[in-house]
Amino acid sequence: MAGKRSSSSKKEQKMRNMIRYVNNSSFKYYIKDILRNIDRRGGASISTAALDIIDSMIFDLFTELATEAKNLMSLANKRTLSAWDIQSAVMEKMRGEIAKHAISEGQKAVAFYADMTRQR
Repeated sequence: MAGKRSSSSKKEQKMRNMIRYVNNSSFKYYIKDILRNIDRRGGASISTAALDIIDSMIFDLFTELATEAKNLMSLANKRTLSAWDIQSAVMEKMRGEIAKHAISEGQKAVAFYADMTRQR
């Protein structure tokens, strides 16, 4: 009986962690982490209001890119989201140099992910 309790509690803990992850739809931690990486001395800070505004902007951009990628998938009668769909959405929503930089960083992230999964 004791074995069953521990496995069910592990399952419950896993579900709690998944629920906690799903409900956390904020980029605030990552914004602060980037700010810390930019200013290594630790002198830079950001107000809560500014952090909320930047978080909202990033969330809106993420939503717009996901919606545009979904629309591109629908036009191509595809059911699977690919890196090409995301790149096309980025080119559509962002223009110029920032789009090129975003695509370059995205390609680096995909390559890093592919390398990490191959090593497993």
